[in-house]
Amino acid sequence: MARMVPFPMLPTDSAAERRLYEGFLRQLDDQYVVYHSVDWVLAGRDGPIQGEADFVIAHPEDGLFVVEAKGGSLSYDPNTKRWSQSGRSGRHHLDEDPFHQAADEMHSLVQILSAQPGWERWKPSYGYGVAFPDGIYDERAHPAAPPEVAIDRDDMERLAERVPEVMRFWRRGGRRFGSEGMDALATALGFRVEVRTPLAVRFDEEDRKIVELTNDQAWILSFVAHRKRAAVTGPAGGGKTLLAIQLSKRLAAEGHRTLLTCFNRRLGEYLRASTEGIDGLDAGHFHDVCVRMASEAGLALPDRSLEPGSEFFERELPELLERAARTLGPRYDAIVVDEAQDFREWWWPALLSLHRHPDDGMLYLFADDNQNLYGGALPLGPELRVPPCPPTAGAPSPPARPPGRRDGCGRASHRRTGIGPGPLGACRPARQGSPRGVRAP
Repeated sequence: MARMVPFPMLPTDSAAERRLYEGFLRQLDDQYVVYHSVDWVLAGRDGPIQGEADFVIAHPEDGLFVVEAKGGSLSYDPNTKRWSQSGRSGRHHLDEDPFHQAADEMHSLVQILSAQPGWERWKPSYGYGVAFPDGIYDERAHPAAPPEVAIDRDDMERLAERVPEVMRFWRRGGRRFGSEGMDALATALGFRVEVRTPLAVRFDEEDRKIVELTNDQAWILSFVAHRKRAAVTGPAGGGKTLLAIQLSKRLAAEGHRTLLTCFNRRLGEYLRASTEGIDGLDAGHFHDVCVRMASEAGLALPDRSLEPGSEFFERELPELLERAARTLGPRYDAIVVDEAQDFREWWWPALLSLHRHPDDGMLYLFADDNQNLYGGALPLGPELRVPPCPPTAGAPSPPARPPGRRDGCGRASHRRTGIGPGPLGACRPARQGSPRGVRAP
C-alpha cells in the first residue's frame, strides 16, 4: 500500500477526493508517498503567494505528479474557453481551467523545491494531471488538456497501472528523485521539521536534527491549519509544542501577524529561540508579553514579584496588558497558545485584546488537560467543536459532521474544530451534442 500523508484522510465533503484517496491507498505500492490536501507559501514580489494541491504523488524513480481532482459532470466550451461543472447544486462555471490549475500548482511546488539544498543533485521529473473519477475523458478539450495526463472513471480500478503511465509521460531522462529528494519534499511540505535540542537559547550546528511528524501529528497540523479556531489537547510528550511552533511559522509565512505564547518562562524562551528571525511572528511567555506591551505603551511597571500566585502576577499584569492594548491598538491576526490549560480564565480577555478579530479570528490552543497545575481554564465555547477522532489504520475516513454535532472520541489528543467545505455534486450524464469535456459513461 502507498504511504498516505496525512493518514487517516482529512474530513472532506468531496466524494471525488475520497474515492481517489482510497484508491491510491489500496492500489499503489509502498514506493509511493501520496500527499493529500497540501498547501505551501511562496515569497512573492507583492507578498506571500499561496499554493495548494488536491494530491501530490511522489516516487523515487518517476518523480512528482500533481493531481487536481474534479467530481461530477464537467464540460468545456471552446467558444468561451471555460469549463463548467454539474452537481447536486446545479451547473456552474469553474473559476479556473483544471489543467491550467494543476500546471500552476506543479510550477509553484517546483519553485519551492528548487530552493532546497541539493536540488541539482536530486531534481526530479515532474508533471501534472487532472482526475475525473465520475466521468470519461477521452477527447482533448484544448491543446493544453491532453487525455494522456488525465485519470478518469475507467482508471479508478487500475490506478496501479495508470499513475505510472502518466508519471512516465512526464519522465525526463537522467533524473532520479531518490530518497534524498523524497525527504526534501516532506520537509518542504511541512511534514518534516528541523528541531534543536536541548532546550536552550542558542545551539550549535551539530545539535540540529530532522524530525518527521507522526501520522497523528501530520493529521492534526493539516486539520488545524484549515480552520480559524481549534483546541488540541493531549498528554505531555505528545508533540503539542512542536505543532504549535510549526503552525505559528506557517501562519506567519502566510502573511498573518502571529503571537505564539505560553505560561512557563523557560518554555517561552524556547519558543522565542525556535522562531527567531521569522518575520511577522512574536513569541514569549504570557507575562513577558504583558511587560513588553505595557512598556511599549509607556505604562509604569512596579518592581514586584512575578511569582505565580502573587497579586501582581495574577491580576495586575494582565490588567496592564488590557490597558496597553487600548493605547496601542490590536496588532495580531492570529494567536497560538501552548500550555493553554494553565491560563487563568480572566487572562483570556487580556490576551485577546491584542487580537484584531477577538470574537472570530484565528485562535489555536494546545493544552494538557491532565496536567493543569495552576487552576487554569480553556475558553472552550460553542465556536470550538469536537469532530470525530480519525479512524484507525485501514478504516475509511468518516463523513463530515454538522458543525453543531459534538462527538467524544476517548482520545485526549484530539479536540478540534469545524468541518470542511460544502459538498460537490454527483455525476450527471452528458447530453448529446454538449460541449467537449468529461462525460458520464
